[in-house]
Amino acid sequence: MSQQQRRQRSQIALAHGVEGTRYGFRQLLHAGVLLSDARVLEGVGTTEPNLVYPWITNALIESFLANARRIGWFLNDALAGDAYAGDYLRPEPWEGWPAAKPIVKLVSDVLSHSKYVPKPAPYQWGTLATPLVEGMTRFIDRLAERESPWHSEFAPLAEVATGLYPHIRDLD
Repeated sequence: MSQQQRRQRSQIALAHGVEGTRYGFRQLLHAGVLLSDARVLEGVGTTEPNLVYPWITNALIESFLANARRIGWFLNDALAGDAYAGDYLRPEPWEGWPAAKPIVKLVSDVLSHSKYVPKPAPYQWGTLATPLVEGMTRFIDRLAERESPWHSEFAPLAEVATGLYPHIRDLD
């Protein structure tokens, strides 16, 4: 949906969108770091590996994927009622972050019910996170360039990404 087709949001609605986006981006990064450690996927350190391990691993994977989709939508093509990066840059246009679109599609296929499409290669955390971190960084930079009052709300995410993103990687 283009920015011209979206209705302008109230300050309260935008503030709620910031909260959800910050939460989702942090969850994406933290889950990505944990999943990038092969020992987590092997269940090392769990007291009852057969009982606990599969559920913890699945929860981390689903958190990573759901938040990857949330951030992808935010950056590129949010539904009319969802937070969208362009809402924070008004009146300057935000063309979206096209690199997020394939991530949203891939994750949507993975999280959906059974589909007639192949599942992607497992454990590609870095590959999935990279375009989203790059897009969020560019969005935050654009807020700074236009001296947006929203910059201070999103800027801490750049620091979080700087600290966590280097630890997110693909596993074989």
